[in-house]
Amino acid sequence: MNLKETVRSEKIRRLDLSFYVEVQTGSVVGEVIEKMQASNRKCALIVDGVKLLGIFTAHDIRDHAKDPEALAKPVESLMTADPETIDGNVSLAEAITFLNQKPYRYLPVLNKEGHIIGTLTHYAILKYISDHFPEDIYNLPPEPDQIATARDGA
Repeated sequence: MNLKETVRSEKIRRLDLSFYVEVQTGSVVGEVIEKMQASNRKCALIVDGVKLLGIFTAHDIRDHAKDPEALAKPVESLMTADPETIDGNVSLAEAITFLNQKPYRYLPVLNKEGHIIGTLTHYAILKYISDHFPEDIYNLPPEPDQIATARDGA
């Protein structure tokens, strides 16, 4: 299968969607941040059991950085509640289109039962494509429309 066919048919559930930490409701913001830092992640999905309630990202931290009491608050008070999600059976092409229309860096991915599969990122898409089609990606010139008029070197 070539790159175009793969982008049209491959499901996003096959990507590395591990760019998040999962925390339960009632967690304190300071603890959530520590967990994110320890895991080297910039996104936390807030759950009640297995149900997704919200998302907490580095942007939420930045937006509340001036509040000295923010670290002691429950994460529910600062998270984005009921975040937009995407189904794990969506194709790469559909996911790329969706991410290009929205300002999201982390998009929760759910299965048909509504359970969390992971978070979709631009990096996950690029990594999948470059891992599976290295010749198509790494051999591209910096400016694809630029055509060399003379041979480099010698």
